[in-house]
Amino acid sequence: MRAAMEPLFQQYNVSLAICGHVHAYERSAPVYKNQTTPTGTTYFNIGDGGNREGHSSSWLESPGWSANHDGTMFGHSRLTVENRTHALFEWIPNDGTDWIIRDSVWVRNLNG
Repeated sequence: MRAAMEPLFQQYNVSLAICGHVHAYERSAPVYKNQTTPTGTTYFNIGDGGNREGHSSSWLESPGWSANHDGTMFGHSRLTVENRTHALFEWIPNDGTDWIIRDSVWVRNLNG
């Protein structure tokens, strides 16, 4: 995906990309060409909704752009668009007792 989409994301100032498949949660810092940069895209892998195969809890070495990840809990996310320039992304694990926000980040609209 990176080879095909990242140049387009950069060209059109895509602020965030929401993806899935891997059965875990991960958020990147804003990144372009594997380097963190304020003008890069923030990627969210939200594949932790649950499945019969279980979690993807083993990780390769974490790259410098990986801001947060968790492969031990199922969870869900919330995206609140505050205004034209900012949105709040929150990740909440479903731990069975309390729904406590475990990761949150403000994403700035790169076109704003």
